[in-house]
Amino acid sequence: MKKIKKVGVIGGGLMGSGIAQVSAAAGFPTTVREVSDALCAKSRQSIEKTLAKGIERGKVTPAERDTTLKNLRFVTRLEDLADSDLFIEAVVEDLEVKNSLWSQLDRIARPEAIFASNTSSLTIIAMATASGRPDRMLGLHFFNPVPLMKLVEVVRTVRTSEETEQRALDFVRSLGKEPI
Repeated sequence: MKKIKKVGVIGGGLMGSGIAQVSAAAGFPTTVREVSDALCAKSRQSIEKTLAKGIERGKVTPAERDTTLKNLRFVTRLEDLADSDLFIEAVVEDLEVKNSLWSQLDRIARPEAIFASNTSSLTIIAMATASGRPDRMLGLHFFNPVPLMKLVEVVRTVRTSEETEQRALDFVRSLGKEPI
């Protein structure tokens, strides 16, 4: 079974930046895609601020901060995520927007890549159908604030393969999180 090595996070807002931070802190090269350079900068600043607070509270060392920031990259083009093994979507809660995104990602992602949505309100199966790879689609619902909350809800569909679920569970555990 292929391990997840590179992570793409689509959406760098509150949830996306938290997901990107914990992914990068766990040692995964993580690329965050936002729709503008200004939003990329805002996402990076949010992560830097959270890491600074972690240092103040003695929860993060300066070396851990530096490693996390080194593992992060911010882009505006979806194509710059093409080499990701896992795509985690954290965009607006609009099924049409998400399904359009999955369709675009299906054209650029490697066939074995996994798609995951952070949604807690939309059905994963509706996105799985639109993704073109329903066997490699699931939900990874992180809780806010992502760096502090230990639980991650792993939501499989009737079409999600066992290998996809296992790779996702292994990834969540590698973040120091507890999959439920």
